[in-house]
Amino acid sequence: MFWQFLVANLPGEIGAVRAPTGSVISTDKNLNEIFGFLRDYFLGFSASIAVICLVAAGIMWAAAAGDEEKIARAKNLIRYSLVGVAIISTSTLVVSVLLRIFGE
Repeated sequence: MFWQFLVANLPGEIGAVRAPTGSVISTDKNLNEIFGFLRDYFLGFSASIAVICLVAAGIMWAAAAGDEEKIARAKNLIRYSLVGVAIISTSTLVVSVLLRIFGE
């Protein structure tokens, strides 16, 4: 069922998705396009979460009112969010290189 939703929402031309009569999915998409779509989807989702964490950390820091423990927690959240952004960026670079090497 998830794959039907995924393939039905891919951009571009789609063959036919017939869920009620046996879940047959036919599509003109190749694996590079599908993995590219998945990469972009998860990149956007992960980047959104990282931005939300950065904003939350900034609010925590502003609301700390000089409490060193709260400031330390906010700094840690900022640090971990930036590490997450670095990992996300690196992973997309690795996937792009692998798709160029093994792609069509």
